[in-house]
Amino acid sequence: MKNKILPILPVVIIFMLFIPLPAVLIYVLFGLDVAALLFCTGCKLFMNIKNKQLEWFPSFALFWNLFTLGVLIALTRIILSQRNPDNVNKVTNLIFSNETTITETIIDVIVFLCLTTAGLLINSSEKKRIKTIWEEIKQKGIKEDMEFYSSMDGVIKFAHGTFTAILFITVVIFLGGTLIDNLQFGKPIITCIAGNLKQAMGISIIFQALVLFFTFLCVTCFYKVQEKYMREE
Repeated sequence: MKNKILPILPVVIIFMLFIPLPAVLIYVLFGLDVAALLFCTGCKLFMNIKNKQLEWFPSFALFWNLFTLGVLIALTRIILSQRNPDNVNKVTNLIFSNETTITETIIDVIVFLCLTTAGLLINSSEKKRIKTIWEEIKQKGIKEDMEFYSSMDGVIKFAHGTFTAILFITVVIFLGGTLIDNLQFGKPIITCIAGNLKQAMGISIIFQALVLFFTFLCVTCFYKVQEKYMREE
């Protein structure tokens, strides 16, 4: 199944990147993205975690990460392309208020910095810890478990890459929106910076929270399987 699904994913990403999607469809895709994450959470909570029961998880995790990136790319495209001088964006105005206050901006900055710091710390610490566990597992030399653990290790690294990509897209949304509003519509640069900063951080906070939560699921799943495996040994 993995060999059939994975070749389709780059096509989906490219489709979301170059084909303009209506706002309603983006909301539907985002809803499906969150629903998939909740499904994954339910499986982790209610399943007796063993590697044979989770053979589907690495493929599902890779699909979720790529699908999340696709939704974010599609959202970024519509944010930067559908702008007008009176209303910043039809899509994001349904989520974020068009009015910006100092208090709201400070709160957004604090939350954004907290999530970014947490993500970077988790990325650096968990990479080292997972690498150590993976080396121990390889030394055991059980071939039937090697593929699963290797896939889980790759999934966690890919989730870290997704988090980094979200930060990069955040910068693109902020700089792109600021330049468009200032150069094309002649808005004051301070107004452009304030409005687009709030918009970029708001979107980034949502997707960072999703990816961090998903990374937490992957890491705990990896550790629990490894812990049970070591007890069985």
